[in-house]
Amino acid sequence: MPDVKIIRHLYPSTMYKFISWMIILFLCLNVKAQEIKVSSSLIGFGTAKLENGKKLVQTRFFDLGYEKMIDYFWRWRVGIGYSDIKYDGVTKTTVEYYRHKKFLTLPMAIRKYFSVSKKTEAYVEFGVFNRYEVTDKIDFNDPAEKDVSYTNNGYALDLHGFGGFKTQLGKRSTIDIGIGGMKNLLTRYKISQNKIRVLASYITLTLSKKISR
Repeated sequence: MPDVKIIRHLYPSTMYKFISWMIILFLCLNVKAQEIKVSSSLIGFGTAKLENGKKLVQTRFFDLGYEKMIDYFWRWRVGIGYSDIKYDGVTKTTVEYYRHKKFLTLPMAIRKYFSVSKKTEAYVEFGVFNRYEVTDKIDFNDPAEKDVSYTNNGYALDLHGFGGFKTQLGKRSTIDIGIGGMKNLLTRYKISQNKIRVLASYITLTLSKKISR
């Protein structure tokens, strides 16, 4: 069997962080929200730093969140969503494999708007992206080897920055296109060889709906 170690049990400190962030998210979502937002990456790629080197990766995310007004041009937002990372490689026994990691995500950010025209605004956004690994699946390119799929609970904290343009579609709906990226700041994994630190770039699409004045 190829030399691949997978975390099989929930890491206690990861669960503690997860519960803490869920409580914060719950409190935030119970304030009067300005907009509800659905965001998705259209294109995502980057490099991942592993214990045994670097890999080119494909990555994507999707999240549902709230955006709240701080003042006329400043907003903060929180959300909950999904992201994944895909890459391939070769084990120590020279067996090729394809690896797919899936994450529960909790993004939090501050956004600044700049007026461009009556219906269009430019923006910049900075924040953090909390990722809790849910599954880790490895498919081996060898009929003699059995594919494996385990829960692999780890935690990563990423810093993200985006910029783009937001345009009105209707009286209460908007669309925005953005470009930016994420850089890993912190990872916590029970087994060090399963750590993955990602530096990624994205093109994003967001649809928003105003639900309060």
